[in-house]
Amino acid sequence: MTQLTLVGAVEAPRESVYYGTDGCNIKIGLSGSVRRRGGELKITILLAFPGGILDERRHHRMWEKYRIGDSEWFRPADELLLWITTQLEPRSRELAALQYVITQVNKTRRNRAA
Repeated sequence: MTQLTLVGAVEAPRESVYYGTDGCNIKIGLSGSVRRRGGELKITILLAFPGGILDERRHHRMWEKYRIGDSEWFRPADELLLWITTQLEPRSRELAALQYVITQVNKTRRNRAA
């Protein structure tokens, strides 16, 4: 009988995929320290969860049609904002920040329509 062994244990990701906002657009990034990264970029972190580079790429692909150039920044499309909203706890600080972005987007749309 052959015994199989794992070479190196599979470790939980030490990094996190995060969604953040500058009050206008949405950034999807990867960091080992989400709080520090938010401060460096001067953004509000809306959502973060354990993950690695493949997870980050998957989220970039999910929202590819809203990507701004080749960056990690995305336009705040209704579909993206709704998805983030469903991931957040009701009455959270993050949800309040996202509601601010939605208000700004709606103002911009009204101004363009006028």
